[in-house]
Amino acid sequence: MASSSSKRRVEEEGPHWSHLPTDLLELIAKKLVLIADYIHFRAVCKSWRSAALPANLRPQPPLLLLPYCCLTDVRPFFSLATNSVRTLSIPESYGQVILASSHGWLLMLRGTALSLLNPVTRAQIWLPPPTDFYLPGRSATQGGGRNSISFIWNASLFSSPSSRAHDCVIIIMVHNWSSGKRHVHFCRLGDSFWTELKTDSPAPLDSVVYDDGRFYTLDIDGIVTVYAAAATCKSIFSVPPPIAAAKFLLVKASETELLLLARDSSFLDPSFLYRDYDVKEDLKLFKLDLSGRLLRWSVIESIEDKALFSAEDHCSMICVSDFPGFREDCMYFEAPYDIFQRFKSKFHHIEVLNLKDGSHEFIWCGWEKPSNDSMKPIWFAPSLC
Repeated sequence: MASSSSKRRVEEEGPHWSHLPTDLLELIAKKLVLIADYIHFRAVCKSWRSAALPANLRPQPPLLLLPYCCLTDVRPFFSLATNSVRTLSIPESYGQVILASSHGWLLMLRGTALSLLNPVTRAQIWLPPPTDFYLPGRSATQGGGRNSISFIWNASLFSSPSSRAHDCVIIIMVHNWSSGKRHVHFCRLGDSFWTELKTDSPAPLDSVVYDDGRFYTLDIDGIVTVYAAAATCKSIFSVPPPIAAAKFLLVKASETELLLLARDSSFLDPSFLYRDYDVKEDLKLFKLDLSGRLLRWSVIESIEDKALFSAEDHCSMICVSDFPGFREDCMYFEAPYDIFQRFKSKFHHIEVLNLKDGSHEFIWCGWEKPSNDSMKPIWFAPSLC
């Protein structure tokens, strides 16, 4: 039987994990995919932490922030990569409504206080108060009476707050219930006030995308208008919709391409509840080549090696080769596509549509919805930057 002194000697003569070569540690760190493994790697010791810089971490696969009650600081996230739910305590999120997510940050609202939060690093950035044009339950927009109800219709974050401040643009859209008007306001990181994006669209806007100094607005009729993000924000051109539809979603797919998702008008037909629906037939995809001379939507049947992640009012895209386990040429819906299907189960489901063959399936998240008044689910890609 080995003595305690010999055990001690073996331990002393054994390998010291903290003394592994730096180039080997850096090689291992670059092969880590999940942010949880990355955090555990950096927690081993100082030398391991130095070898794994946050900037070297690969882009993370999207998680789904499941329906939650805002009167708690616990937020549930479902991972498609591990097919499991993990809860994260985020004290800063108590009482907050999460409006949007992008680049690993959450855009949160409580009353008239707006902030950006990275739930992994716990970094928080406060934004200018929107009190000049938004008061909860009341209207402060042009032409709105003090008793008019207003609410934030849409919100978006473009570029990471860790990038250059000029590139990080936050957009919120306020809807006036009595007038039916929607006003768009934006600010850049570091601004002390919000700027209104004055549009010439006759129909109410539905969403706005920002990229490389341009705003792309989408109205409820499916018309896309491009504005230069200069002092005057003048419109550059407009493109009519390819078809009439009940709902549109706009995606900036690349520097030269826009994608438009159009849901068929029959989706609003009450008979939709009593028939077998075909997601592929109900959903149409179109592409707009911004570099071409003729700006016209063209129908597409495939997104090839990409995957789309669709939420109620946002849509994003990833390259599947960067994320093992995700399916190419597929769309991931944050909840069943059929709105009536969402209320048939007390547990949350994700629906996946294969654009190639039109097949679809449900992924059971194993998470019971707190109530019908729960906050809506949002796709979230964690980041350490």
